Amino acid sequence: MTRGVSPLTESMERMAAMPKIDLHLHLDGCVRPETLIRLARERKRPLPETEPERLLPYMQAAPDNANLTGYLSKFDFVLPHLQDSEALELVAFECVQLTADSGGVYVEVRFAPMLHTREGLTADDAIRAVLAGLKRGEAECGIPARAIVCCLRGHDEVTNLKAVEAAARFAGRGVGAVDLAGRRPASGGCSRRPPRSGCRPRFTPAKRPARRASGKPSNGSAPSGSATASARRRTRR
Repeated sequence: MTRGVSPLTESMERMAAMPKIDLHLHLDGCVRPETLIRLARERKRPLPETEPERLLPYMQAAPDNANLTGYLSKFDFVLPHLQDSEALELVAFECVQLTADSGGVYVEVRFAPMLHTREGLTADDAIRAVLAGLKRGEAECGIPARAIVCCLRGHDEVTNLKAVEAAARFAGRGVGAVDLAGRRPASGGCSRRPPRSGCRPRFTPAKRPARRASGKPSNGSAPSGSATASARRRTRR
């Protein structure tokens, strides 16, 4: 232990320096205040504040927040500003950048493409834009990044099927999986699982490729299941 430094501080510093794998990074939860201000200004959209420090409370849940609805409302605040390809590509790129800056060596960025179709984009357009941002992040930051396409429990099956079918068209080209997310509705909506039509042939469990000694995937795909499990075990210790 370094003299004069508390064990907790030293442990946190050591942890910060370790390589990390992020398997659950929300696209719309990683928008920088500065980026949101830029997007709003360019699109002439109003914001309640135009200084990053003052805007942050609208985007970030308080540390003592114990209410899921209050937490999810922060995503609702950001979503209107992520309705075009340029915005999605920029934010996806910054997700990779943020991961690399914190010592990350691999990241899976999750998002619900149907939430980004309010102003003319299709699910395919949204996925394509996010993948373009992830690819640019890979090239500039040197770490692999994949997308997880989310269906939402509050959406009906027709809407979720559009997301699944769009994800299937990008399977193996940056989209690694389909997931079900969101708060459970009191009634109606899709409460149990995403629709399987169009999904099963492309998104089934498969043996992952072997990894090099460096810890990086050997062919640009996601880390192996054993490596991911190992990373999770190390995180819990």
